Amino acid sequence: MGRGLGEGLGMKNRLFGFGLGLSLLSSAGADTTIHFDRGKFSKTVHGAVVRGTTEKFWVGAGKGQKMTVRIRSLENNAVFQVVGDGGELSKPEQTQWSGTLPIKGDYLIEVGPTRGNATFDLTVEIR
Repeated sequence: MGRGLGEGLGMKNRLFGFGLGLSLLSSAGADTTIHFDRGKFSKTVHGAVVRGTTEKFWVGAGKGQKMTVRIRSLENNAVFQVVGDGGELSKPEQTQWSGTLPIKGDYLIEVGPTRGNATFDLTVEIR
């Protein structure tokens, strides 16, 4: 599957609603595609994000599937937002979200800190 979300989301800098109001954040590293192990419906990714940056995770899914995303961090300072072709699926700064996907394609899960640096475990489930 190609990245159907448009070039705008692939930019290194974009406005994102972490923290108090909008701030200009940059991606710290390369985008990561989440692949599920054969026969599995979920995957947990361990990562870290530096203050002022975001980490971007992509996952492919089909129309009508249900996606559940959870993030855990030692200092409770990591949050995410889910974005699809039609725009935001979740509100900014979520620690848990679940929803039915409107189209087949690649979905972006963008992770950022609410304060300082954050280490996190991001779990994505698709059924």
